[in-house]
Amino acid sequence: MLKRHGLQTAPKCLGLIAGTAPPPEAEESVEPQEERHLDASRPGKLVHFDCFYIGPGVRGAGWQYTAIDVASFDTWAEIHVAPKNPSSRYTPGRSPGEWRTSSPPEAGASRSL
Repeated sequence: MLKRHGLQTAPKCLGLIAGTAPPPEAEESVEPQEERHLDASRPGKLVHFDCFYIGPGVRGAGWQYTAIDVASFDTWAEIHVAPKNPSSRYTPGRSPGEWRTSSPPEAGASRSL
């Protein structure tokens, strides 16, 4: 917030408090951007993939892989353990229509951290 008002350094901030510096000029307001919207004509045409770090585990770092189909709002998520970085081998190789019908992972799959 200080940087936004031009008070990011100690001399500027203390100068304003002491009354030796003039108040910073107000920044011009920025016009709001147009609302963004994604649209797909059929399921599977536009799928958003994401991967993020969950935390350290006994066997490595935990990563959540997520996919969301824009047209049908079907979602898929799995948790995998990788030694250091996420891997693309865990991204789904099936279509969004198969996410609902796919069987749960077998016991012992890398779900636990």
